[in-house]
Amino acid sequence: LARAGALDGLAANRREALWEVLRVARPRAGPLDRPGRDRSPPALEAPTPAQLTLDDYASLGGTTGTHPIAYLAPRRRRAGMPTLAELAAHPTGPVRVVGLVNSRQRPATAKGFVFLSLEDETGMANVVVRPDLFERQHELITGCPVLYVEGLLERRHGVVNVIARRFRAVRRVPGADRTRSHDFH
Repeated sequence: LARAGALDGLAANRREALWEVLRVARPRAGPLDRPGRDRSPPALEAPTPAQLTLDDYASLGGTTGTHPIAYLAPRRRRAGMPTLAELAAHPTGPVRVVGLVNSRQRPATAKGFVFLSLEDETGMANVVVRPDLFERQHELITGCPVLYVEGLLERRHGVVNVIARRFRAVRRVPGADRTRSHDFH
């Protein structure tokens, strides 16, 4: 619970809360304990936001804190890429997006097409993958938790889709490797 942040309000930071929990959980009078031994916690540096995200995903499988894709926001802005929520107002045509894979679907009735749901700190987006592209980039599409997608933005009947043309893996995103997408159900 301390690692997940449940005790954040009771200590200066998560590391100190975890230290205190471990101190209390230890047996009191062991053979190596000396009377008067200082049991106060050392001064522990507060974890970074990225470390908090890692702890959240490791202990809870998710976070109520910083979304993993938010750590890419400066790079995304420099590259001129919209957030997933901004796709609703983005013009149709070529687009580049990045997101955490939430689900991968390949319905038997879809003639080999694969559908991905990507998420970022602002929302979700649908990505449509043609069968030939899925076959060419199968390992990347099924094995990477965070994907960069180049494609075409289209709107049909009020639904926004990115028709993928190319994928790239995005590495070293805090917490992303601990996520689990809902695949092929």
